Amino acid sequence: MLSFDRNAWIAIVYMGVFGTVCAFLLYYQGIQALGVVRAGAFINLIPVSTLMLALLILNEDIDASIMIGTIITIFGIFLVNSQQKAAIGTNQ
Repeated sequence: MLSFDRNAWIAIVYMGVFGTVCAFLLYYQGIQALGVVRAGAFINLIPVSTLMLALLILNEDIDASIMIGTIITIFGIFLVNSQQKAAIGTNQ
């Protein structure tokens, strides 16, 4: 049988409350404010934020391929948001 100590249970509850419930509530507020397409594009920032936290907290090494992928991801989000603004502006 699996048994967890107190710290493991604290970590499980923390991830359940903040990593899941609070994150989804904020995401749904983003959908209401930005729309589905624009808010959905920001999900691609999850690996970028994970990368930054790994760099700051764990002192992970970052090579050129990771930086290129990060730049492409951020540029893609920029394109999605700029195309949405252009499409909204032409319909009015």
